[in-house]
Amino acid sequence: MKRTLRTAGLALLAAALVSLVALRVHTRRGGGRPPVTSFPPGAAARLLHVVDGDTAYFELDRGGWVKGRLAGINTPECEKVQVRLRSGRRSARCKKDDEFYGLAAYRALRKLLARGKLRLDCTRKADGSCRRGRHGRVLVTIRAAGVDVAEALARAGAAWTFTKYPSPDRARLCRAELAARRDKRGMWAAGPVPEVMAMMRARTRKWYGRHDRLCRKALRARGR
Repeated sequence: MKRTLRTAGLALLAAALVSLVALRVHTRRGGGRPPVTSFPPGAAARLLHVVDGDTAYFELDRGGWVKGRLAGINTPECEKVQVRLRSGRRSARCKKDDEFYGLAAYRALRKLLARGKLRLDCTRKADGSCRRGRHGRVLVTIRAAGVDVAEALARAGAAWTFTKYPSPDRARLCRAELAARRDKRGMWAAGPVPEVMAMMRARTRKWYGRHDRLCRKALRARGR
């Protein structure tokens, strides 16, 4: 009886040690840490993973990780597949179009973020902390090798100015998007606005219905 109890005790101890080691490895890789929800302006970071055309994971040089959603723009939706990151966290990535140009927007963001050193900032609340969107993602602005990523996506015809929500950068982003339309870059190479919008979801067409009027208003306010 004593031998049985001793054996059972050793087995439980061994199992506990294995679990502890696994937990420490998981935590060291970032899997056990909650995301950072605020950080100083211009925080240095490196790319961990791109989800779609406007969402990605970043590791801050100062420590911690961020799930960021590009502020001020929106990109066409894509169908996603589930993936497991090196940290052990579950995420997703684009597999194919849901809306027209969704996969291309994802690839455009990956290419921009691979340019070089990244600097992150966020849309700030009155108290200086970072705003988060509907799904808990930090609303970020990103510079990759000195290039504003959101503006670059809009200028390449891979993103829209997200006029559904207020943004201090609306005029600048509208200007970039309208230039892409004019030059028929990215999604706008497929045809005029009504034809491109016909390949999008109903909810995208709904908010985009007021888009040009809101862009004109923002551009007038900034004197173009």
